[in-house]
Amino acid sequence: MSVYANAADVLPSELLKAVQKHWRGLLYIPPVNYKSKADKNFVQNMVASGTPIGEVADMIGLTPRRIYQIQKKNRE
Repeated sequence: MSVYANAADVLPSELLKAVQKHWRGLLYIPPVNYKSKADKNFVQNMVASGTPIGEVADMIGLTPRRIYQIQKKNRE
């Protein structure tokens, strides 16, 4: 599940200024324990076993849309 927050509300002011020097717009910050390859394998296995997309998304903290994207890339 994605959580959006205003950077000014969650980052120290010095860090916010440093980020603003390098980037304007939306910025995705992955969780510390994010394991892209492991998640993709997990998604493949769970969907292949018949687990609903919504449940898989909730299990690993991704959106159902991202689960569909992973599945599409795996089929190509």
